[in-house]
Amino acid sequence: MSSKPAATKADAQKQKGSGMYPIAAPADAGSWSPGDIEVQSYPKLKIGGQPVIYQAKCTFTFTGTKLVGTVTTNISGTDTITLNASDLGTTKLQNGENQVLRDGDSSDSTPGKSLYGNVVYISSSRKLKSG
Repeated sequence: MSSKPAATKADAQKQKGSGMYPIAAPADAGSWSPGDIEVQSYPKLKIGGQPVIYQAKCTFTFTGTKLVGTVTTNISGTDTITLNASDLGTTKLQNGENQVLRDGDSSDSTPGKSLYGNVVYISSSRKLKSG
């Protein structure tokens, strides 16, 4: 049985969405800018010397404008997306470290899915081996 490749920080990716902010009264124009990805990892579980991660988080910042009557108003906001391995199911690993992010995992498959299309996802080819 082959397992999916596990992820390290280098495998955590981000993709900005195209939805306008905020949902209730969206901007007429604008865009999202992704920040840095922050991760949580297991210090003793490593692939190629890099810790295996169980959480990846990114805050996306929106900057845009909305025309209200004849006045253009600046609109800004944030959307923090967290991809947690625990939201995707468990894997069987040693020493209780049983939840890791793996290739193909995406925040679009979790309760934390963005309303604006922003995504944190994993793209990895690193096989986790024991022994």
